[in-house]
Amino acid sequence: MKNQYKEKWNSLLKNNYFPSYLRKIKTYDFKDFTNIVINHPKKTNEIIQNMFLGDSLVIKNVFDKETINNLKNEIYNLEIESTESKENLKILEDCPNYHKSNKKEDLATVLDNYDETAHSHFFFRWNGDNLNIFKHFEELWNSIKIISGLNAGDYKKNTPKDLVVDRIQVLRYPLNKGYITTHCDLPAWQKLNMGICLSEKGDDFDLGGLYLLDKNEKKINIEENLKIGDCFCWVPSIFHGVDVPKNKNNDNPEWNSKKGRWQAIALTVQSHYVKDRILSVGHKKFKENPETFKETYRKAALKYNS
Repeated sequence: MKNQYKEKWNSLLKNNYFPSYLRKIKTYDFKDFTNIVINHPKKTNEIIQNMFLGDSLVIKNVFDKETINNLKNEIYNLEIESTESKENLKILEDCPNYHKSNKKEDLATVLDNYDETAHSHFFFRWNGDNLNIFKHFEELWNSIKIISGLNAGDYKKNTPKDLVVDRIQVLRYPLNKGYITTHCDLPAWQKLNMGICLSEKGDDFDLGGLYLLDKNEKKINIEENLKIGDCFCWVPSIFHGVDVPKNKNNDNPEWNSKKGRWQAIALTVQSHYVKDRILSVGHKKFKENPETFKETYRKAALKYNS
């Protein structure tokens, strides 16, 4: 079935580039947002138009706090029981779910000028889902795919040989230790990053956390807008990062503590069967030749939207 919003994205991309900077943050209740996307194409097209200009969305009350805390506990237990990998496994056939650990002292030079210190858990549909994490995220994810110009069922049966797959990444930026530097990502298939908050400022950390850059390249911290169970959505070409989550009364790095900033990202990504995969890029690297990166993103999106 043809998605009615695909042509909207294509028409915007024919004459312009994806946004690089945040304009405004708009807030919706989860049920209202889903209803708009499914039943109100005029309003949805307005949302797409505004997001293409740099607006981002806070979607409130996607999950209750108990559900999120139970999920977080299960993932933390997996982390304790698992063997840490220091490298991303390639997304090839039969790639397992896995836990990756990036500590600053273990990082090699980052080719595209950004780096990250965090715990990451990766989940793929073909491995089954003992945590029911895909089931938890499905209703919102379906709406995000639809507003992205896809159908709700797109990629759900894909495996790496199909080149594009669904992936959930749960990130834990440890207290006084974790971060990711300013970067942007390709929005070719799913046009919006879907980030579920598994932690909350004032409880798990006091300072730092997720930020986006505005047109003056000022960091706009998003955490004041978010509670556990909310979702933050933005076009991933907008520069973003995570400042070290800090506690006012404790400045000790806590690599293995449950405290810190947690987030789950549900996204469609390229497998490693794709030749010349388009990777994320750091802000400094991007600014050396911005038109080249913008054009690369635009061409890729138009190609996969055709």
